Amino acid sequence: ANYAAANAFLDALAVDRVSRGLPGQSLAWGLWEQASALTGHLGRVDHARAGHLSSPLSTPRALALFDRSLGVGRAHLVPVDIDLDLLRSGAHPVPVLLRELVQGTARRAADNRRPDGPPLAERLAVMADAQRDATLLDLVTGNAAAVLGHGSPDAIAADRPFKDLGFDSLTSVELRNRLNTATGLRLPPTLVFDHPTPVALARYLRESVLPAVDPAEELLGRLTRMETELIALAAPERAGIRARLETLLDRLRDTDGSPGVHDDSDLESATADDIFALLDDELGS
Repeated sequence: ANYAAANAFLDALAVDRVSRGLPGQSLAWGLWEQASALTGHLGRVDHARAGHLSSPLSTPRALALFDRSLGVGRAHLVPVDIDLDLLRSGAHPVPVLLRELVQGTARRAADNRRPDGPPLAERLAVMADAQRDATLLDLVTGNAAAVLGHGSPDAIAADRPFKDLGFDSLTSVELRNRLNTATGLRLPPTLVFDHPTPVALARYLRESVLPAVDPAEELLGRLTRMETELIALAAPERAGIRARLETLLDRLRDTDGSPGVHDDSDLESATADDIFALLDDELGS
């Protein structure tokens, strides 16, 4: 943060000097091949994160760009080798600062990042609880492994803190961005710090993607679907189900203090609609 702020100040200083007729120029260099005190510690994953749309500058190439910059007459330039063909191909998201170089590709690049199939919320809605939890945990560990450069999600322990796994502020934001794309949510930048383990983060995603449903409302919805299915059955097939419903009604009366005596003759002649109307009354529908 300090380094970026200092560079931003120097960029502005160069622009200000040139606007007043004074000499000045600020160059925002891309990555050089030759290692320096700032880049010597970078590994393969760090280089990949630095940008797949540009190539590291060899020292001769960088010096040639330096000489060329002096003759351009601009206060602020960015000497970097950008792969314009790859940028225009739409194979990768186009950074905001580069979109004017490739008009019309930003939307396609963004679309390529969307996961295939139905939205995550729709897929989770038809799953059992255990399957939902496993799916979301796989989503977190898979993306965490990709951000850290691991070949398999197995390298990410579900209950180990992200900071112990090697996450810092930069990689945490990258994981947040990946999960934004996968879930369709707008997750906070502090996501990894607020939910410090993969299992905690998966639990938070479940609450965010699938808001809690009132149990009574969910049960009434299931009864409505069951009513449709029962009506479609032939009378002989409904006999056993009716007996189970009668038992259920007795148990409901016992637990809510309602009178426990019912007229069996009425139930014997009751239709499926009558039984469901009785259930609605008992459940307060």
